[in-house]
Amino acid sequence: MTHPISQIIVLLVVGAIALIIGGYIQMDPVAFYAGTGIELGNQTALKNELKAAAGFLLTAGFLALLAAAITQLRTFALTTLVLINGTYGGARILSFLADGVPNAEMVWIAGIELALAAACAAVLIRAMRTLNPMVA
Repeated sequence: MTHPISQIIVLLVVGAIALIIGGYIQMDPVAFYAGTGIELGNQTALKNELKAAAGFLLTAGFLALLAAAITQLRTFALTTLVLINGTYGGARILSFLADGVPNAEMVWIAGIELALAAACAAVLIRAMRTLNPMVA
């Protein structure tokens, strides 16, 4: 793939964010979610569910950092990150429409997730266009 600097920067930034968030949730989900006004209390099953999703974020973060170093993984990693961040952000927007708009922090989080997905998509599309000018 071409344009390695922009790809590497996006992979490092998005990967680091995924690692930080996933790691924080794994270590202390109560404190992490309290930052957005969500009280988990002592609900063991809920914490387990949240940690499962956090494990997915950790894996995506590791993949992104690995892809920053290994060129052959970049397309896969960027596509994965578009899907993960786009799905999180998009699902939040759908939830806002169905359930109402939550606090401002949650709205910002949705925007950030969609921006991260857009950044990954932009460098991915740019690389694909360079390899094949017929790509839209």
